Amino acid sequence: MVDKLLKASLATPELLNSLTIQQLSQPDLIFAFNVLTQTKTQPPLFYTQLVSSLLSTHYKYNPSVLALKEFDHTSVAKSLRNVALKYFKIKRVGYRRFELKESIEMIKVLSLLSQTEGYEGTAVDLLDYFCDIVVRAESVMESNEAAEVLERIWKFERPPAVFTLGLMCKAVILNDLKGLGSGLGFYRKNDEFFDTISKLPSNGR
Repeated sequence: MVDKLLKASLATPELLNSLTIQQLSQPDLIFAFNVLTQTKTQPPLFYTQLVSSLLSTHYKYNPSVLALKEFDHTSVAKSLRNVALKYFKIKRVGYRRFELKESIEMIKVLSLLSQTEGYEGTAVDLLDYFCDIVVRAESVMESNEAAEVLERIWKFERPPAVFTLGLMCKAVILNDLKGLGSGLGFYRKNDEFFDTISKLPSNGR
């Protein structure tokens, strides 16, 4: 049922507003995020719920931190009412931890969603969240998978986990250049990695 609704939402984006995060499995969520990149609709409820849940300890989204910033000690009753309505209305939900493959898929779609109006800030923070999962994972990507991830994130420099994952991808690629089946022509940053791949017989492309 959810799968059919998501497919229908490509033509009728308003349908996305009927979904909650509890209704979406990890594959559904990846599909839903892909729909968001195509429809460019305003953030639906399930997206807001995911941000609030996964990033609840992040200083930008922690309800207690945000409420404290806006608390007016000269009007305690009014402040309590305002912050309660604004920051505690959306309840956080428990969500099964994302596995490595799922996190990589989320990274790919979030790198696109971060370029969509209305998602720029939150999508980058979610991107950093999923990059952190991959960075901390015990298993290692193979070179082609690392190249796919690097293609999506190499332009991001500020979020720490995104930057770290970019370095890890470069290391994986350089350690297995013979196994690399895809090109690296997307990479345009003038650094040591670029110098190395530029000197390869095939120019790394």
